[in-house]
Formats: sequence, C-alpha cells, structure tokens
Amino acid sequence: MSVFQRILDAARRLSLFTLPAPELRWGKARRLEDRPAANGLPEVPPRLRSTRFMDAVLAFGVVLAIAGFSVAAIDRASSALAGELILAGAALAGLGVLCAFAARAQLAADAEGEPAMRTQPPDWGVGTLAGTFFGGVAGGAFFIAGLTDFFLTDSSLQPIARHGYLVSLVAILLCLPCRIADLGRLVRLRNFLIAFPPGSPASLGSWMLPLLAGFALTATVQAFPDSLPLGARVVRGFTEWVPRRFVGLAGVLPAAFVAAGPGIALGGTFRPPWLQSRVLGALFFLSGVLSGLAAILGAMLVAAQMFGPVHTVLGRIGVWTGAIEMLFLLVLLALLGPWASHLIGGRRAPAYWLGVAGFGVFLPVWLHQANARSERLWRELGSEQGWLILGSLTGAFLLRWVVLSAGQEERGPGRRPSRAAEGRSA
Repeated sequence: MSVFQRILDAARRLSLFTLPAPELRWGKARRLEDRPAANGLPEVPPRLRSTRFMDAVLAFGVVLAIAGFSVAAIDRASSALAGELILAGAALAGLGVLCAFAARAQLAADAEGEPAMRTQPPDWGVGTLAGTFFGGVAGGAFFIAGLTDFFLTDSSLQPIARHGYLVSLVAILLCLPCRIADLGRLVRLRNFLIAFPPGSPASLGSWMLPLLAGFALTATVQAFPDSLPLGARVVRGFTEWVPRRFVGLAGVLPAAFVAAGPGIALGGTFRPPWLQSRVLGALFFLSGVLSGLAAILGAMLVAAQMFGPVHTVLGRIGVWTGAIEMLFLLVLLALLGPWASHLIGGRRAPAYWLGVAGFGVFLPVWLHQANARSERLWRELGSEQGWLILGSLTGAFLLRWVVLSAGQEERGPGRRPSRAAEGRSA
C-alpha cells in the first residue's frame, strides 16, 4: 500500500469515528446499542446514527477561520492573531473535507444497503424550519457582535456590537417558541435539558440556546442602559460588575454552536442525503453569519447608526463569509454525488441555484465588496443595501428549506421523487 493510500485509509477511519448517540428518555441517556429493534427492522448501526467527530471538527475549523477574518477586519493591529486563527481554521476544515471525501464510498454503501432506509421520514414542518433559521440569525449576529465588542479599537464600531446583541436577542425570542413547537410538548424540552450527553447535538443545542439567550440579554441590557424600562434597569444592576466585552466574548462559542448545531445534528442521522452531507454544520454557520450581518445592517439602518467605517468592516467580513459559503455549496454537491439530485432536482433546483447560490450568496458578496471598497457614506450607498439584506436573509431561509425538505423524501440517488413524497415535503 502506497503512502497516499495509507493517508486516505487513515482519513476514512477518522471520518467514520463517532461519538455515542444517546436516546433521551425522562432525563436518562442510553446508548443506541442498548435499544431494541423497532417495527421488526434491525437497528441502525451506532456508527451511522452517531455524531461524527470530524463533522464537528470541520465546522469548528470554519468558525476559527471566520473569526480570524472578522478580527482582521475589526482591528488591523491584531493581524497576527487573525492570521493564526485563519491558518488553524483552514487546517481543521481541510482535514475535515479530506476525511469526508475519503469516507464517501463507505457512506454511499451504507445508505444503499441498510434496511433502516425503509423507515418513515421525519414529519418536520414550519416550526423546524423557522427554528433553524432564527437560530442561525441569532448565532451569527452575536458571533459578529461579540468579536467586534472585544477587539474594537475605534469607538465608531460600537453600533455593530450594540445592534448585534439586540438582533441576537430578538431572534432568540422568535426561535424559542419555534423550538418548543418543533418538540411538540414542553416535557420533551425538559428531557433534553435534564440529560447532558456530550455526543448529542440536539441536547447540546437545547442547552446552548438558553445559554446564548442569557448572554444576549445581559449584553443588550448593558448596551442600551438609557432606553430601558425599570425592570431591565434592575437587571442591569446585577450585570455591571461584568464588562460587556467579556460577556460578548464568552458568548461567541455558544453562538457558533447555535448556528451550526442543526447542521451537525442532521449529519448524524441516517436519512439520505443528510448521511452524506458532512459539511452541513459549516454551511449552516456560514449562512447564519451572513444573515446575521444582514440583520445587523437592517437594525442600524432603522436606527440611523451607520457612520464612519462601519459598512467597510461589515463588508470585509461579508465578502469572506460569502465566498467560503459558495465554496462549501459546491463541496456539498461533490460529496453527495448521485444523491445531489435531492437538492438540485425538481422544484428545489431553482431554490438552490437561484435562491441560495445566486440571490442569497453571490449578490450579497458583490454588494459587500462594494461596501468594503467604498468611501461613501451610508446614506450615499443607495437602495442596493436593501437588496443585500433581503438577499442574505432569503438565501439563509431557502438553504434550510432545501436541506430539510430533501431528507424527507422516499427515493434513491438520481431518481425523481414520487408525487406523494413531494406532497409530504411541501
């Protein structure tokens, strides 16, 4: 065996390494191998239903890279730290992509040969879609706000942090009812909160969202001290001893997990094409950052707080985020192979190419580049900023709709969905 073949084999084994996926039942976690077969079908092997370690590593690499680009845009004096973050993130993301391609053949064989393919698709509706969308906006907005608040050296960048915290808090308040509606009953949410198994993205997400809500509430109360009702001012009295910049920095990782968590969780399921979609966590995070930037721009536009280098800094972050997201959209299709027809076949093709790639990524990147290179004031930039905001938010929503609906069809690779499947995923 050649050295190259040994490297590919090691990457394949690393990519198939999993964390135990527990089953939550009244606050007690049990491994899947302890669960009996259901409906007379053999149980799915734990390595297929478990959270793949390299999926999380890949997403974390993208988080580090975007953090590096953001720090470089916010504070030029921190360029050395930004470079280290970018290099570390690129190395982790590259390793994750290599492992994903190395294990692609094994995952395709698993998807074709396992009897669990006959299980019913999940019955997910508008609540699931809206929850993942608002969670992405909340995580992306807080991610940018926290980094800006900690690394800023120019006081004119304060509106980014202040309005980023506010946008994140509002998005969380919209996300929580959607998550509860998705679970169906409050008792299920309690079960997720009581059990805290490290191998379950669903349970971790149930903890990270309230944790991020606490950070967002604290930072928002500190950011708007003069325009708060009496109750919020009382809360502010308990938070004054913690500097806001440290609150923002502490919430950066929970924000990244809230944005990327649903994609990582989907990659740990057995339903095609989610089984082969090893980059969904990274894609959901990138989409969340781009939509969070758009929401921050919209909030500052309403508040008339656009001045100084604000649009230049946000433009630089948006250019790199959108460019990397476009790259991962292509990587996703390459990983799926024949299963890519789930995403770009039938009625989802216009949504993927025109809505996500075109209107949701390419147009915002082009407009962010114009902002980054422009010396004009915000009021002179024209109505194209409205298209930037609309395109970013629409693209993030359509990406989640395409991905979630694609896994709810009963069909194999390269086949057109039946009319019944189309009606069920609609």
